[in-house]
Amino acid sequence: MAVQQPRVEDLDEVMLRAIDEGLSSAVGETGARALYYHFEAYTNLRREDVLKKPEAFVGFLRSVFGAGSKILERMIIQKLCSRFGIGLQEINTDDLAVVIESLKMMTRNDKRRTGRVTNIFST
Repeated sequence: MAVQQPRVEDLDEVMLRAIDEGLSSAVGETGARALYYHFEAYTNLRREDVLKKPEAFVGFLRSVFGAGSKILERMIIQKLCSRFGIGLQEINTDDLAVVIESLKMMTRNDKRRTGRVTNIFST
């Protein structure tokens, strides 16, 4: 029996769950739900849109938390790295929007090229 490789949609859900976990570890589940509620209210974007418009999500976090958003971004980046088997030392930025865009691009390119996803930051 062949092992089924993750679909791009599945990878999106993996990324969203990692973002959820990073938010929850910082502000708790109730706080994360409240942030998503206000994100939607202020931007007309939903949780599912975070991957389509990460700069809007990060901008929202920065407007809410100010300089403290960097701590939250770092926690989310740690969760993303953990989910994709990437060491933090392999990430060259602390900008969450850049990390999300890079993960999206690399996982999709890798999936199209090889039919599977590998460690996207390895050389």
